[in-house]
Amino acid sequence: MKYPRVDVFKRIKHIPTYQEFFIVDTMRPNRPKYSKCWKTKQQADAYARRELAFLKKEGYEKVVYNSMMIDLSKFIR
Repeated sequence: MKYPRVDVFKRIKHIPTYQEFFIVDTMRPNRPKYSKCWKTKQQADAYARRELAFLKKEGYEKVVYNSMMIDLSKFIR
C-alpha cells in the first residue's frame, strides 16, 4: 500500500432486530487497520474528515478516500 486509505461504508444487522450502522476504516502503510462505527452517516463522515485532517498533519499529500484518490492540499484546509 503506497497511500493511506479512509473508507466509510454501511453495515446492516438483522439479528435480533434490524440495525444499521456506519463504519470508518483507516489504513496506513505498514500499520494495522483501525475501525470505528457510528449510528448515523453524518457522524461517520465528520470522523472521516477529521482522519483526513490528521493524515495531512502527519505529512501525507495524497489519500485514497472512498475509492477515490484525493490531494489533501486541495481537499482539506
